[in-house]
Amino acid sequence: MPFDNNLAERDLRNFKIKLKVSGRFNSMEGMKVYSNIRSIIVTFKKQGKNFYEAINNIYKNIPVSI
Repeated sequence: MPFDNNLAERDLRNFKIKLKVSGRFNSMEGMKVYSNIRSIIVTFKKQGKNFYEAINNIYKNIPVSI
């Protein structure tokens, strides 16, 4: 059972945990990359798709439909 019923809050929880563990992001670019990858993972999990394949295709410059 989730701690709350707010889906958006649950989606942000991993981002906040990352900040608590590391204390900060080393750069703004690193924060953007982490946020982009995390949003891809969350979106594909919600849709029941394979996010490993999607990220792999992104790095190979293969178009990915979300």
